[in-house]
Amino acid sequence: MKYSTLYYRPETNDLQVWSERRNYLPLLEGVSNLDGVVLDIGAHTGSFSILAAQLGFKDIRAFEPEQENFDLLRLNVKESKFSIFCSRYMVLGEYLISSVNVGEATHKESLFVDAGFNRAAHSVYSSVTRREGQIVRCDLFYEVLKDSSPTVVKIDVEGAESAYVFSADYLTSVIRLGVELHPGHTNVLKKHEEIVSAGFELITPIDFDKYKGKCVLALYKRIGT
Repeated sequence: MKYSTLYYRPETNDLQVWSERRNYLPLLEGVSNLDGVVLDIGAHTGSFSILAAQLGFKDIRAFEPEQENFDLLRLNVKESKFSIFCSRYMVLGEYLISSVNVGEATHKESLFVDAGFNRAAHSVYSSVTRREGQIVRCDLFYEVLKDSSPTVVKIDVEGAESAYVFSADYLTSVIRLGVELHPGHTNVLKKHEEIVSAGFELITPIDFDKYKGKCVLALYKRIGT
């Protein structure tokens, strides 16, 4: 369905996701190097990627593994007239790769898809509302970082961030990092401390005690930038 140059699915939370993209503005504002790579990991239907393009970023790479989301992502990117690279690969931490074909460049994993209102909530983790619907190709997080040397990284992967390694060695080029932390699969405070140890600080302070049992969007900048 098309509405004001936006493609989405009625009776889902697609429009809600688009309305929440303003929450990422602090992550993008103040970045002087608009030529640097922006990674959108868990791109849904393109809300963050298109926001970054609207703010002047020129090299944006969107990763979205779920087929319906990916199809809408490409439609919205085409409608936007921006040049955004779109990949249907799922980006995983190395600890979530369960089947690696030795000698093969492509890993494949199961993706559990929410068939109801929250169509954005597909995950490598199953739940009452998520059914196993797709086998998708995967890249490893550290390989994507190594290949792209991004300046800005946004991650919303419904709990799979628990297996991402946020080390200073991996994040050498990154000056802005936004991660939605999911407490069902991630020790939120421990993951926050890992990111801080890699040389980052919160852009906006967060009282993590208030988010016990809830998802929290944490936006970071490299200390000194």
